[in-house]
Amino acid sequence: MLNSQSLQKALVTVALVLLTFSSSKAAADKELPAPQYDSKKASMWINKMLETHGKKGPWQTSENFSFNHTLYTLNFPGEYNPWWISQEQYQHKDRRGYHYYPMEDSLLVFKNHQTFFQNWNLPNPPGMMPFFNYRFVLLPWLPLEKGAVLSYTGKRKLPQIETPFETVKLQFIAGATQTPNDYLRLYINPESGQLKGVEYNSTYAPFLDGMGVSGDQFGPGFHVYDSFQKVEDILIPQRYSTYFSENKAGVHAITNISLTKPFDEKLAHRAGGFEAVTAHPTKRMMKTNQVGNK
Repeated sequence: MLNSQSLQKALVTVALVLLTFSSSKAAADKELPAPQYDSKKASMWINKMLETHGKKGPWQTSENFSFNHTLYTLNFPGEYNPWWISQEQYQHKDRRGYHYYPMEDSLLVFKNHQTFFQNWNLPNPPGMMPFFNYRFVLLPWLPLEKGAVLSYTGKRKLPQIETPFETVKLQFIAGATQTPNDYLRLYINPESGQLKGVEYNSTYAPFLDGMGVSGDQFGPGFHVYDSFQKVEDILIPQRYSTYFSENKAGVHAITNISLTKPFDEKLAHRAGGFEAVTAHPTKRMMKTNQVGNK
């Protein structure tokens, strides 16, 4: 069993892959409003980005989406494995999917706004995991989702890059996400329209409590997209790096992307029994100091 100090170290390193805009959708998408923009500039820059990456996201043209995610963490505590490797698959229509972590033999499955896990051997809470890598991989198309709220936030700089980028802040209303105070700030190249990076926070309560965060959020962190690959006429992130302030914390690689691979029902329903996630996503167990974001 990990002591509290060891667990906190492990959670800190896991934070670099954290952002939970998970799949707590309303009972039906039709109950959610269409994307809302605060200005013509917000709409203009999102449209320019979509022209570069592809007007339609994978979920509008394909039933399934799958990929492998590999993360190597820098300055990882010596007693923990610095590699995070997962095989992930999603069905867009039903908002269901699974993550399989072969090094730990851990399995996470989610459907109908519920999350279940088997043999969970990762230090971060399983309830934060559904869709979080998916969100960064398919970030160019998240503004198309119902319940999205987009605000133009001017020109800003990413870590280790002097050139400023146009930015649009993306949030989701309650009912479209389990953590409505989370945000994604998209950094868009004004010349090419390519998505260069994203700033993010996390307000997932069990994670904040495990980290010992006294405020109401963790972050901001940054992902900087280093390369992309074209898959069936859409430009998908292939490699990205994580930063906290100006310090590089990890490198991610997305491989084996497929829009046609059949959903692996056998793995998603493997024998052995599952436990359900019951933790509340926003209810803190410790007292907090409120800190806001702009």
